[in-house]
Parts: sequence; structure tokens; C-alpha cells
Amino acid sequence: MRKYGITIMLPWLALFTGRAVQAQYAGFSISPDIGLLRSFRPQQQFSAIGSTIQVQFHLAPKDGAYAWFSYYQPRKLSNELLATAKSSSTSPYEIPFRNTSELRFRQISLGWRHYLKGAANNENSWNLYASAGFGLLFGKAINTRSVAIDTSQYTVPVLEGRSGFKRLTFDLGLGGEYDLGGSLFLFLDVKSWIPASNYPSPYLVVNTNAPLTGMVNIGIRVYFD
Repeated sequence: MRKYGITIMLPWLALFTGRAVQAQYAGFSISPDIGLLRSFRPQQQFSAIGSTIQVQFHLAPKDGAYAWFSYYQPRKLSNELLATAKSSSTSPYEIPFRNTSELRFRQISLGWRHYLKGAANNENSWNLYASAGFGLLFGKAINTRSVAIDTSQYTVPVLEGRSGFKRLTFDLGLGGEYDLGGSLFLFLDVKSWIPASNYPSPYLVVNTNAPLTGMVNIGIRVYFD
């Protein structure tokens, strides 16, 4: 997955950073929004409502850097799992149980935005933009089991209790916006966090290439020149 993410990111970064910023500084924007996150990995699928606060520094009307902070509400999901005896003489050899997880995601990202149509200060028509960057996801997992299991005798696929975890991410986005007047722009965009690192956590049922998420966000961009 890491190679796949790099393959996706390289043409985007080449598109943005390969363009020389020839125009003068065009101001900055602040963009609060509300969004819906979807986690796509099997055994880790859920949806959550959240918000992103983004600051954009328009180094030129069509190009600039961004920084954002995203927060999504905790969500619960359940998985049917098996605990396996460490010794073949232990009876029963397998114990089925339900693991209920509460997952919470927060993320920060730094990257580049390029306007494919229009510009950051365009007030005459709608704009189309793309973004690419690198982020750090801060997650928290809280697990509870449906039955008590003696872990000195059984191997379990996920630990009970709470723990934090982190992931590096490649962040891709595509969106459109329309000028509402008075330096206000209504925008709608879609984004994805693609895992760029795998730090195994015994508190996650799925660790490989996870979490893999997509978001839809709607909000207002306030432009300052």
C-alpha cells in the first residue's frame, strides 16, 4: 500500500510544485467546514461526523500552501472473533467472542493547493481545485470483550482496554467552490487519507493499510487579501 500511495502522490506533487509561482502574494483564507468520514477497510467500516479547520496561504492566485486540523466523533463497531488456546490440551480450544471497539480519529496535514479552474480570488465564476499533502493521524481505540478470556491460556487477535496509535498519511483532495460575495466562498470537496506507514497496534483488529478513509466536506472559505 505504501508503494501504491507513493505512485498516486508523485504526479500530483509534480503538478503542483512543478509550477513556478510567478504572481505576487494573493492573501490567505480560513475555511471551517463540517464533513462525513467513511472508513473503508473490512472489519473497520464505519461513518463519523466531524469538522476541519483549514488555513490556506495563497502564494499566487492559483497556487498556495495549506494547513488543516480535522476532528471526527468517536464511533463504535463490533467484530466476531476467536480466541485460540496456546496449548492443544486446553479445552475448549477456541472461544468465540465479540469485540466492541470505539475508534476516534484526529489528523493534521500540510500540503499544496492548485486551482485547476478559477483562482483563490476569483469572484466571477465557480472554481475547481485539487490538493495534495502529507499528514499525521492520531487515533484512539477502546476495546471491550463480550466474555472474559484468560490471556495466559489463550491467544487473542486484539487486546482489551484503550490505547492511542499514529499513522503517517498521504492526503488527496478535489473540490469546487462558488463566490457568495463579500470574500465568502461556499465549497464542497472530497478528500482521502491514504496510509503511508504501518505501525502495528494490538488494539486494532485491522492494521494493514488501515485506516483507509474518504471524506466529504462542505463549508465556507473566508478570503483575506
